[in-house]
Amino acid sequence: MDEKLDELRALVAQNNNNLTALGKARLIELMRIYGEEAYINDDKNR
Repeated sequence: MDEKLDELRALVAQNNNNLTALGKARLIELMRIYGEEAYINDDKNR
């Protein structure tokens, strides 16, 4: 479980705009594992 928490912290530490689609999906998955909703600010200009 600690490994997933470490992975979550590493992803959160990154700038969300620089995350790949896979990275965002993984972040959301990990947030759900820990019972939190993931709010990722997508660039509205895309």
